[in-house]
Amino acid sequence: MKKILAIETTAKYASVALLLKEEKIGSNDEVVFFKKSNKEMNHLVDLMEIIDFVLKKAGIEISDVDMVAPSIGPGSFTGIRIGVSTARALSQACGIGCIPVRTLKAMAELDRNREVDFMHYACTIINARRNQTYAALWLFDESGNIREIFKQGQYMIDDLLDEISRINEESNYPVYFYGDGIDAYLEKIEKAMKNKTFDYEIAPLNQR
Repeated sequence: MKKILAIETTAKYASVALLLKEEKIGSNDEVVFFKKSNKEMNHLVDLMEIIDFVLKKAGIEISDVDMVAPSIGPGSFTGIRIGVSTARALSQACGIGCIPVRTLKAMAELDRNREVDFMHYACTIINARRNQTYAALWLFDESGNIREIFKQGQYMIDDLLDEISRINEESNYPVYFYGDGIDAYLEKIEKAMKNKTFDYEIAPLNQR
C-alpha cells in the first residue's frame, strides 16, 4: 500500500491529508485521513501538529510514508514557503520522495467527484484580493480526460470572466467554478454568467 502525505498551505487554513493507495493494478481503493487548522494563516504554528495528528490517526510513523506532496501555489507566498520547506525537510530527513502539486490543478480534480460524462469546463479560482485572482480554465471530455485551456496565472476577475465567455462562445459547454475566489467574487461571477447561452454552476462550500 502506497502512503502519500499531502500538505496544503496556500490558502487561509493549513491542511494535511494522508492517502493510503492500493498498489494493485486496477484498484482505486484509498483511505484518506484529513486534518485542517482551526485558525486562519497559522501555518507555521499548526502544520507540524496537524501532520503528527494525521500520522497517529493512521497508526504510522513519518518514516513509513512513501511520498510527501506539498502544494506549490499559486496562493499565499508565506504559506507556500512554509509548506514546501516542511515537505523538503521531511523528505531529506526521512529519505522519502517529494513531489510538487499545482494548487489549481488539484482543485480541478475535485470536478471528478461529480462523475459527469459530457464535455465541460472547470474554472479554478483563488482570491488574490483587489479584484484579482489566481485562476486557470480546464476542459474535461466525455472520458474524464483533462486539458488546460489557458495557463494558470493572475487575472483581474472581470478579464477572467470575459475570457471564459469568449472561449466558450461557440462550444457552449457548461462551466463549473471551484475555489475560494467564488466567495470573494460571487456577485461578479453570477452577473457575468447569468445571461450567457451556456450553463454554469458554483461549487459547494466544501469545495471552495
